[in-house]
Amino acid sequence: MFEVNQESADERFRAVWRAAGQHLQHRGEGSINWLRADLNPPLAEHLSFRLANHLFFVFIEVRGGIDGPSSKDLFLQVAAEAAALPVVLLMAPVGSGFQPVHGGWGLRDARADRAIDPPSLVSDELIEMSDWEVHDFAIQNVASQIEKSSGAVFSKQPSLHIDPSVWFRDKHGPAYVVVRSGRFPQAEAPRPTNLVAIMSSCAKMSQRGFFASVIVASAEQQEAPASRGAIPLYRGHGMVVKFTGLEPLQPSNGVNDSGTG
Repeated sequence: MFEVNQESADERFRAVWRAAGQHLQHRGEGSINWLRADLNPPLAEHLSFRLANHLFFVFIEVRGGIDGPSSKDLFLQVAAEAAALPVVLLMAPVGSGFQPVHGGWGLRDARADRAIDPPSLVSDELIEMSDWEVHDFAIQNVASQIEKSSGAVFSKQPSLHIDPSVWFRDKHGPAYVVVRSGRFPQAEAPRPTNLVAIMSSCAKMSQRGFFASVIVASAEQQEAPASRGAIPLYRGHGMVVKFTGLEPLQPSNGVNDSGTG
């Protein structure tokens, strides 16, 4: 665990970011599955999405001296961890708005400065999900459950090295969730060994913490014979989760008596 201090995006960059997102959504014609579509810190990429069996992490650059949060080095590091293709989207002011400098999708490979056309990379290849992807999927499930319980998620981040994973607010006030994920046939994800340190670090914002264990399995696992063993988690394929809810934490023994309802 380590602290990440990152300034929020200013309004100028947010305007560029919105234009970039709208451009990609239009190019995707409804086929994009967004992973990151917000600018809540901390963040490495400015946008990220899955198209069929490929992941794309997008770093937005702007002509005219408008800088966004994150750094290129952090962006490349996290993209490699997620097994995602890192791309740069260069934007420029046009009239009262912004648009991509390059044609088509406007994306360039961040490592080789060559044009990237996402649909042309789509194939039938079975690509197994990275640990980052499984963790991100777990966090999305936890956040969805919080929102169904009338909580409002105001920050979530999928890094495997940063805790907590989720901050939310409900009628009791702000709270956080430390999420750990695993793959079938693992029965439960273990709590981090530095949980006390995480709780101590979060205490300045909230005394209410929770742990969430999320185990992910292929949807095919439900119909498969036990002798087949674990079916790999492939990008774009159906998945099911084992998530029994938030487990409250207390400094003494990891139990807290206030829930999210």
